[in-house]
Amino acid sequence: MKTNPVILVKVMAVSMALAALSSAIPLRAEFTVHEWGTFTVLHGSDGQPIRWYQPFQDLSSLPEFVHTGMFGKGGPDIQGFTARMETPVLYFYPEKEMNISVQAWLNGGALTEWFPNALRPTVMIPGNSPSLQWIGRLIPPNSILATQIPRTSDTAGRHYEAARAVPSAWLFQSNLPQPPPRPTASGASQPAVPQLDRLIFYRGGANVGLPVTLSTLDDRSFNLTGSREQLVRTFFAVQTSLQGIAWTRLEGWDTPKDDRMPPTKTFNFPEVTARETAVPALRKTLVETLTKEGLSPDEAAAMVETWHDLWFGETGTRVLAILPDSWIAQSVPLSIEPTPASLKRVYVARLEILTKARENGLLELLADQSSPKEAVPRLNALALGRFTAGAVERAQQLQTNSNRVRLAQITAAQRAEEKVAPATAHAFAAERALVSPAP
Repeated sequence: MKTNPVILVKVMAVSMALAALSSAIPLRAEFTVHEWGTFTVLHGSDGQPIRWYQPFQDLSSLPEFVHTGMFGKGGPDIQGFTARMETPVLYFYPEKEMNISVQAWLNGGALTEWFPNALRPTVMIPGNSPSLQWIGRLIPPNSILATQIPRTSDTAGRHYEAARAVPSAWLFQSNLPQPPPRPTASGASQPAVPQLDRLIFYRGGANVGLPVTLSTLDDRSFNLTGSREQLVRTFFAVQTSLQGIAWTRLEGWDTPKDDRMPPTKTFNFPEVTARETAVPALRKTLVETLTKEGLSPDEAAAMVETWHDLWFGETGTRVLAILPDSWIAQSVPLSIEPTPASLKRVYVARLEILTKARENGLLELLADQSSPKEAVPRLNALALGRFTAGAVERAQQLQTNSNRVRLAQITAAQRAEEKVAPATAHAFAAERALVSPAP
């Protein structure tokens, strides 16, 4: 089999970059690394995670310069996943310019978008989660090179641009070869852009169990169930509607009756307040909490600004939970060379729940025989947004469960009749024996 000369040249270039970098990287250096990220999981009213994804056209916009996997997060490679890891970003604070290597994994899933350019495995090993590896140099934040950072537009990349608002973060410049041109949404080739930014960005999807779930029995009281091994300690419950926002901060867990049972907490939402009042107060409290967790004030503000329209704007019921360090290290392993003197990672889990009212409303809508056009206003009223595909998955699950329950009830009745029928036959035979004359 002949070797493709283009591929051979690229492999040699990467190998040379790796060799040059490895010889220039010390084992440890006095610098600090901070990271924040989010996981979003959609729950049914019973607390069961739901498989969900967004069609490609509904994905939160990303700049065209961001690199993507074969399908991206809306494609078939992650449609079976229950958790979306959204916008982890890494910020670096060294004392001087230095070479660096960063490698990240997402256990139980796949990394689907990233920037700057990174190495991906060319061979998939069954049972192993593929990684991304960035190789480059850290440059002072006020360097003239900052003018070369690729720009975002107003319509694509608002979330990405918000994450950049940390002026003290050092620039990361990739030392990897420029990736080949790829088509944009319009069909034209994406022009080459400098592989340079104030952060390293990546995201993906996975089947990963969060250490906390959210459920409800009546849409009034809500229940959190946690893990003793990886205990979540801080929550924000947020309920948004056209009338405004209801939110509350939750601390600690209810005292369990049995030490062998997982920790639980039951809560109710307070009265709805006007969005103009609720959002500033909630933003302020979240930024203060994230800062106490270890982010800088600029980093915490950038995180909240990145997600404020989805956390505070999307109609629905959710809990924002600060994930424990042990869970982050286990689920999203990270390797940095040289080893930083300080590494702080802060991840927020967004637990979105489909209330019983929304589940029942969708079931009724799907059972209705009206025309699709007539059903549109009712679907709009449910305000499912980017969780529509997941809600349909849940409706199908509930319908299947309903059919199973109905079949079990019929089968039980059938068995009961089978027990009665032989007994009745025996009684009739005995009665005939009593009244029949002896032979």
